[in-house]
Amino acid sequence: MRIKIDRFTGGTIKTALFNTMPLWSNNEQNKSVTINMDVIKYNPWEAGLMLQVLKDLWCEDLPIGGEKNVGRGILKGICAKIFLGNKVIKIESDGKKMKFPILLYQN
Repeated sequence: MRIKIDRFTGGTIKTALFNTMPLWSNNEQNKSVTINMDVIKYNPWEAGLMLQVLKDLWCEDLPIGGEKNVGRGILKGICAKIFLGNKVIKIESDGKKMKFPILLYQN
């Protein structure tokens, strides 16, 4: 049970009690979500910005969807593949630390 909040005053709406129920997959073996993001015709700074978005999603800092105030929509990174030209950078996590190669580019 939750109470609806008035956006203008920040107070509760007296007659607005409601219940919510999250929808979860019944498949116990696959609890992961795959997100594909494409950036077409990008500048170098835009690629860096997308890496920041990936980091925030990975580290549970950027929730998606509704009901973020009760902890829903939080994602934790498991594996990411970044395709940059003809190179593939793979980032993995074992639950405790991230493993990824560091690539250095020359101009």
